[in-house]
Amino acid sequence: MQNPIEIFDSLDKSQSTIQSLRKAQKEILVTYYENLQERPRLGIKLPTGSGKSLIAILLLETWRRAGKVVAILTANKALAKDMKNKCDEFKIPSATIFGAEGDREYRINRTLNLLNYKQKNIIGIFNYHSFLYGTEYKQEIYPPDILVIDDASDFTIVRNDFFSVIIHRREFPKIYEEMLGSLIEESNLYPHIRSFLNNTSRRQDVELIFFTHYNLIISLLRKYMKNLRKNDTFRFSYDRNKQFINSFLIFISQYEIEFRPLHIPEELLMMGNTKQIIFMSATLPEEELLNKMFGIRKNPVYIIDEKSITSEAFEEITTLGKRLIFPLEKTDLMPGIGIKCKNIILELINIHKKVLVLANSNYDANSLYQFLISQGIDSRLFSTFNYEEFANNMKKGVLICANRYFGLDFPGVTCRVEVIVRLPMIWDNVDAFQYSVLHNNSYFEQTIGYRLTQSFGRCNRLINDEALYYILDSRIISRLTGIPQYLNYLPRNMYAELMTGYLLSEGGIIERAIDYGNNSFFETEDKVYENILEGQIREYKLSDKELFVSKYDLEIEAWEKSINKSYNLSGQLFDFVANYYEENASIVTEQNLGLLAAFNYYLSALNYHLAYINYNDEGDRKKCLLSLHKSIESGGNTSWFNSIRAIYNDLSDVEKLPFEEDRIEIRQIKEQISRDMDDFIYRNTSRNRNWKETYRQLQRDVLEGTHDQALGALTIIFRLMGYSANKGNNVKGEPDIMVESKKYQLAVEIKTKEKGEIESVKGVRQAIGYKGVMERRNPDLKTYAILITQKEDFSPTAIEVAINQVKLIKTSILNIIFDKFYNIIDEWENLSPTQRTSYVDIIISPYEIEDLFLSSRNPILSKENVKEITV
Repeated sequence: MQNPIEIFDSLDKSQSTIQSLRKAQKEILVTYYENLQERPRLGIKLPTGSGKSLIAILLLETWRRAGKVVAILTANKALAKDMKNKCDEFKIPSATIFGAEGDREYRINRTLNLLNYKQKNIIGIFNYHSFLYGTEYKQEIYPPDILVIDDASDFTIVRNDFFSVIIHRREFPKIYEEMLGSLIEESNLYPHIRSFLNNTSRRQDVELIFFTHYNLIISLLRKYMKNLRKNDTFRFSYDRNKQFINSFLIFISQYEIEFRPLHIPEELLMMGNTKQIIFMSATLPEEELLNKMFGIRKNPVYIIDEKSITSEAFEEITTLGKRLIFPLEKTDLMPGIGIKCKNIILELINIHKKVLVLANSNYDANSLYQFLISQGIDSRLFSTFNYEEFANNMKKGVLICANRYFGLDFPGVTCRVEVIVRLPMIWDNVDAFQYSVLHNNSYFEQTIGYRLTQSFGRCNRLINDEALYYILDSRIISRLTGIPQYLNYLPRNMYAELMTGYLLSEGGIIERAIDYGNNSFFETEDKVYENILEGQIREYKLSDKELFVSKYDLEIEAWEKSINKSYNLSGQLFDFVANYYEENASIVTEQNLGLLAAFNYYLSALNYHLAYINYNDEGDRKKCLLSLHKSIESGGNTSWFNSIRAIYNDLSDVEKLPFEEDRIEIRQIKEQISRDMDDFIYRNTSRNRNWKETYRQLQRDVLEGTHDQALGALTIIFRLMGYSANKGNNVKGEPDIMVESKKYQLAVEIKTKEKGEIESVKGVRQAIGYKGVMERRNPDLKTYAILITQKEDFSPTAIEVAINQVKLIKTSILNIIFDKFYNIIDEWENLSPTQRTSYVDIIISPYEIEDLFLSSRNPILSKENVKEITV
């Protein structure tokens, strides 16, 4: 193999603006040439704009001249064409090779390009989809000897989708509803099924179907296969994966039913035989997650990053143009994207003309799209056509993307302003399961950090670019001013730019951030900005965490054996992985290894079950039951793992485990409250304020605020305590607040001191009337009428009318419950992940306080009543 630097020196550079290599490029090429030619799997992790593309081209051209078949993969056709243009600048032979569909001339040229690629005459440049389809499915594309995957973190998203089968609700609503309907009888095990059907679930809600119920879904899949196959996307994905589907997990969300594996072992892929794969990205994760993402177990990825080059070389590439990131405070993102956020985006469009918006859901994207269209803004939802139209032709307007943080490149003045609506946390069903069931904080800290890094590189791509980024999700401010968590995974300069934006906006004040971006950033030299940024870079102290590394090689092998139908061996491997997690659970407190152990025991049971139904060996059934038992024990009191008791009882002919449906349901609600507490802490913690003061202010608003203040505060606290709470419309006969739990609902009427110190009978009669409205609206729930008042006492008539009909509650008494909940949040904040699992049972849920709202002969809630419930 020739030295790649010598090859660069020999290239014709007459058509290129690049006449010499940067220090970082030279150092990496030298390191590769001298030490890494034989490494099967490499990662190059450097900032956006550091010259990774040229490094890739030179390495591939060097190997091509040495007689190897070489290829590079890019996220989309536009980026593939950009890579081709870079090759053309240096007269390096290359060709883009996309899908087989096209006119006759295109097909002939494609065939010629494939031939030249195979014969080592050119560098083959593919987009992700064309390569996967042609190599792994049709097997018409010859796998290369040397492969570079550009923006490798993005490739995993496409690869996961390629090896999944999805029934989208929007395309097959009746099939989706019938499949969920088949699980209704098991709704005690799948608490979100009804909310999925009613379109009332949360983003993080997901159901993983237990393997004993697979037949309910698979039988309907077969029943409707003819209709499903009329859809090309479904047909292609099913044909690619039908031989594996029995080993896949089945996830259900409000939007889809998905069949997928957690990991795709590279041994199962044609590209797995490639001699060397080089993963390139600014966002390659740590060892375990990286290898899991690519299914690599035999040859762990060797990473080249900033630690591999000199500080001088890194300083040369560490910034790309001029970038400033503003985290904004006091936005209104719960539960959806509110009018304040929409108006912020509208103002930014009016100021800067073109804005890119990254949303986390189709719901948010469509809501914003409809709003901007109504305001006369030229708005586009992302598609390949709209992306190119926005980049090349639009002078003013907005491009809105849902769940897409990659493959977007807007260099120069193409687009210089970006808005990130929410933290990129829950992206797909696996994200939701990792978050809501496994509480895998290590997974989330890394993925959020890397997705943010991707998002902050979309609008500054060239050395002279200038770009502004606005984050509407104020939770990021609590990370800037508290425990960094996912910010540990941001590059140094990116973190400094984020901190600089926080300081220049005086703590995330919206008006300050917008004003600075409008008047003091573009084409402007601001010494204050420069001094703050330099200081933040100099003071940068974030460091990588010491992460626990599991037996991921065995976990990946277990998936490989399962997909290849070696179920018994797969079960053994998953069992071994679970044991390893369990052995380390008490040592590693920063990760909840107990739940990861429990889930791997479940996967072990799944595979023993598959072995039993395929080979009818009684020994496999016993192993399945043993693994289920271990899963339940390792899962502690968590609702999902306790639900496995029902699965165990279905399979066992002898032992039956206690299965308390109400207890599991209570735990489910408490787990949701715990996630809401976390969210409340993060949203209300920054350098200028903390959640404790926010909570105390809510209490003060209830005790002595105006009617609107008390109404708003009570709505927030009820939601935080696990209720669905919404303000009513009195004109429509609705109470002040409509509060709902799974078992009962409250018609809440609120009275303040604005009209005296004694509560009259009028409010009681109103509460009775509102109770009737809610009973008629939802007769399946028990309904209680509640009158909450700031006043000191009740009139005798009010008390008499309220008997057995309305509960009368003074805000001073209600505040005792709120104090208790405050103490719970305070303790929760300081617990480790492992401690939190058992502490969840301490949380107050709607179940514990239902008795407070029962109407009785004594309608006034007393301090003694509250103490009995809450102590």
